[in-house]
Amino acid sequence: MVSVQDPFTLVHGSLRDPIVEYLLDRNSAAGTLALLETRYCVVGHSHIPFVCREIEGNPEFCDFPEDGLVELGDGRSIINPGGVRQPRDRDSRPSYAIFETAGNVIERHRVTYDIAKTQKKMRAADLPPHLIDRLDHGI
Repeated sequence: MVSVQDPFTLVHGSLRDPIVEYLLDRNSAAGTLALLETRYCVVGHSHIPFVCREIEGNPEFCDFPEDGLVELGDGRSIINPGGVRQPRDRDSRPSYAIFETAGNVIERHRVTYDIAKTQKKMRAADLPPHLIDRLDHGI
């Protein structure tokens, strides 16, 4: 499923494959940029925070620091704010981003939560152990 709220397009995976594709490299980013009709695309499936800018028609992955402002500029970008639970970047804290329209900037943050309590609920729901265990450390 794809949602458009100009200047953003929001999709779980990528615009080529909204559900399944992990957008992690220049090839998958180029595929999404080729289909992107808004200025920015927000993805999340990989749970790995990044900003990918289109520079002279090519995707370039840039650092997306925690607690630092990133100017988005006039070009097109793909943004992954990270993820909540099931981390993939070796940091168990949920990661999210806030876009500020006035300055055309985005800022990424992390928060903490009671992982042990969540794991206890997951065990009670008989969820797979590998999903429960990786809340501590990611994959």
